Amino acid sequence: MEGWKVLNVYGHFQIRIPTSAAARIEEDESTAAIRLGTFDDATEILISNYPLPEALRAQATRRDAVRGLVADFFNRAVKKAVGHEVAFECDVTEDLENRAWCAQGVANIEGERYWIAKVCAQNGDDSFWLMHWNGPISNLKSTIYEIFGSFRV
Repeated sequence: MEGWKVLNVYGHFQIRIPTSAAARIEEDESTAAIRLGTFDDATEILISNYPLPEALRAQATRRDAVRGLVADFFNRAVKKAVGHEVAFECDVTEDLENRAWCAQGVANIEGERYWIAKVCAQNGDDSFWLMHWNGPISNLKSTIYEIFGSFRV
């Protein structure tokens, strides 16, 4: 796709971002941020690596684990940030090529404001990647969805 580049973060994950986006990665490689836009229109997508909780490691499939992690994100982190529970939708997919499961959740917070979260975990790994963004979707809908859809572990 013209105007896009592939960001490969030290073999941890790969994602497509607009060439105009700025990406920064923490020294320990556990967190990355993708900045889109400038000044008042700027927004960031955050990507972090976390240890998979022991209770989820024991689950029969990563499918249930990633769905549970997305639910936990919305039921705890987003609830705390907005001050109330939010309804969200969650879809789970399997990435056969990378032996990974991903779950993506979307919540409408206030009219045009959305919160999107994606969790990916490879089979056998003891950690998972959480990617999230929130903000008004009016100007960035296709860009945000394209970035989220391109994320691979």
